[in-house]
Amino acid sequence: MRRLMFLAMLVSVVRVASGQIVITEWMYNGSGTGSTGEFVEFTNVGTESVDMTGWSFDDDSRIAGTISLSAFGVVLAGQSVILTDEPAEDFATIWSLSGVKIIGGSTANLGRNDEINLYDAGSNLVDRLSYGDETYPGTVRTQYRSCNIPATGYSYTQVQAGWVLASEGDSFGSKVSTRGEVASPGRIVNCSKYDLDCDSDVDVVDVNAFRPCLAGSGVFYDPLPSGCSMTPDAEGYIGADLDRDEDVDQDDFGMLQRCYSGPGVPLDPSCLESSGGSGTAEIILNGNSITVTGDGVTVDGTKATVIAAGTYHVTGALADGQLAVNANTEGVVELILDGVNISNSTTAPICILSADEASIVLAAGSANYLSDPTTYVFENPEEDEPNAALFSYDRLTISGSGSLTVTGNYNDAIASKDELIITGGTITANAVDDGIRGKDYLFVTGGTITVVAGGDGLKSDNEEDTALGFISIGGGSLNITSGGDAITAQTSATVTAGSLVLKSGGGSNVTIPDTLSAKGIKAPVSVVIEGGTFSINAADDAVHSNDSMTINGGTFSIATADDGFHADNTLVITDGTINITKSYEGIESKALTINGGEIHTVSSDDGINGAGGVDGSGTWPPGPGQPPAGSGSLAINGGYIAVIAAGDGIDVNGNIVMTGGTVIVHGPTSDNNGAMDYDGSFNISGGFLVAAGSGGMVQTPSTSSTQRSVHLRYQSSRPAGTLLNIQRSGTSLLTFAPSKAYRSVVFSAPTLVSGSGYSVYRQGSCSGTLKDGLYTGGTYTPGTLSTTFTISNIVTTVNNLP
Repeated sequence: MRRLMFLAMLVSVVRVASGQIVITEWMYNGSGTGSTGEFVEFTNVGTESVDMTGWSFDDDSRIAGTISLSAFGVVLAGQSVILTDEPAEDFATIWSLSGVKIIGGSTANLGRNDEINLYDAGSNLVDRLSYGDETYPGTVRTQYRSCNIPATGYSYTQVQAGWVLASEGDSFGSKVSTRGEVASPGRIVNCSKYDLDCDSDVDVVDVNAFRPCLAGSGVFYDPLPSGCSMTPDAEGYIGADLDRDEDVDQDDFGMLQRCYSGPGVPLDPSCLESSGGSGTAEIILNGNSITVTGDGVTVDGTKATVIAAGTYHVTGALADGQLAVNANTEGVVELILDGVNISNSTTAPICILSADEASIVLAAGSANYLSDPTTYVFENPEEDEPNAALFSYDRLTISGSGSLTVTGNYNDAIASKDELIITGGTITANAVDDGIRGKDYLFVTGGTITVVAGGDGLKSDNEEDTALGFISIGGGSLNITSGGDAITAQTSATVTAGSLVLKSGGGSNVTIPDTLSAKGIKAPVSVVIEGGTFSINAADDAVHSNDSMTINGGTFSIATADDGFHADNTLVITDGTINITKSYEGIESKALTINGGEIHTVSSDDGINGAGGVDGSGTWPPGPGQPPAGSGSLAINGGYIAVIAAGDGIDVNGNIVMTGGTVIVHGPTSDNNGAMDYDGSFNISGGFLVAAGSGGMVQTPSTSSTQRSVHLRYQSSRPAGTLLNIQRSGTSLLTFAPSKAYRSVVFSAPTLVSGSGYSVYRQGSCSGTLKDGLYTGGTYTPGTLSTTFTISNIVTTVNNLP
């Protein structure tokens, strides 16, 4: 099962969460004119949101992409959406719907006997329903009345004889449209118990339905109070009795008020608890005791143990207690924390021992706190678990919009030995060791997360299965301060969106021992970054992989005591904005490819290093077992690169190929380094290159290049900021002011052509736009003419400039 979830996440980062879109209602023929009024209802019956962008619908033609469902966008847990052949506005009016997402104008034209097929963004079949009273004799005919699908019939189904047509006032909330049809489009299956009219929100209509039933504490509602029109369920409770204690009082009203959303506004995830059912309870923590209303919970002193799947609303505080989960039944155990404060003197305040799946929902507007001791007392002295203030042996999801502060005084703050998924909430994790750890994987799609950890910040550390041990961040705001790595995975790390502020090992001004890893983002197998904003202050590499790295987007501000980006084998930069303000080496990999993006890097050694092996392999000659010199490579096919380096500006233990882009190098002032340094060849066929630096170890592009270059050698160093200009027939090709003293300048551009004469000026002024020492546009006012030259070779060297 875990492998299936892992593969699903590779297809779509949203589908790894517990979201599940299914077909829940349909009517093939209504009473409309021009359009039939037919509709299909899709519902997210899972516990997490699903983004339906790229999803589609078709009938028995079974062609993915036929009818786009992208307009539905993100579908919340419990939310229903509608596809109809009518204009969306007309359908909403006919059925008195507000706040329901509707796609109108469908051309599918369902028949009496047909098929409904739902496809995800990858064209994978998600759900299929085959129906028709002619094809399946004895089943319903959905003409003028819809058919609702019970929970037992979800996914890949055929119409069953046991299903019945919609009837006014049935358990699905069916009603009569203005045209006389009977259905419940847009209604939530098993809708929230707080949503008394089952229309996906809690508004004044729900309050008005509740008020006549409010009789007061201890007053049973048999007979019903005057004006209360609610029908008792099979267990005798009415909908207004939200805490199911046989009266409707201020406690119930307070629960309704807490979940009030307003007309058309979806409910907070913490309010999606359905009414009734086994394992639904209120757990009230009273400091030194616990009170439970409902089933599925046992209490032993100040320890409450959930023993069955269901939803549990938890409030109050325990000075020394525990909330445990030991449910051996199938289904999700959902803990809604609503103003919870639990401390414990011997073990974890919340411990999930066993559950098919556990979910912690942080109630809207609530503040929740967990704190463990500095020393644990273990039932089995041979084991060191639990070892986090919030600990789970099984899959755990944290969601909601409230806050949770977890203090791990013993070891970790939040830890799951299985999967850990965070989709929302304001979470603060303080830990003596790791802040937040998901052993099999850690998946973050939302929320505001602050971590202060003596060890690693976010961590996934499954060493046994190569398909696990990964971290994926698809959204949210993360602020992590760690003594070790800020984000570290056993296998791979992927970031597609979000805001990340990372400080590891005390930051870039701290020298750490060789035995400590204090990187910003680290993953031995691969790092893939598609987007997001990053502010990284690291005592070690900012972003690191022992194998491969791909940067396809993102905005980076980096200060590091070591490398900005380091991948032992391959590093590809396709897009993004990278600003490395401090580093030992800016970007390093054995095989480095830059296809796009904007890169600025400042380094105390090499700016860009194409070298094989682990960190530092470009600093000293290779030792035994390391790749030989010449094994590195650099390919520049596009982008904008500006380098300020005290060592080599660009250093490649092998070959350089440049086909496009802009490269600006403010190189070293000492003669034992050069603006460019390579062991093999440097073939340039396109792009713009200017590299200024010392005169002791100058290298130019190779004579095997197809684009021409010029090398200017000065008699003595020119002061930093001294403007130089190269022009042909009065047209400026280069106007450049190196930021450091320089004695050599190498320039290559498509504008350099054979047989033409060129003039070189020093000083003067330029009215153009200055960026990274390079002027573009404007007019250059000449200073002093230094020399003239004519290009006749691929590489032209001009010596002894004054």
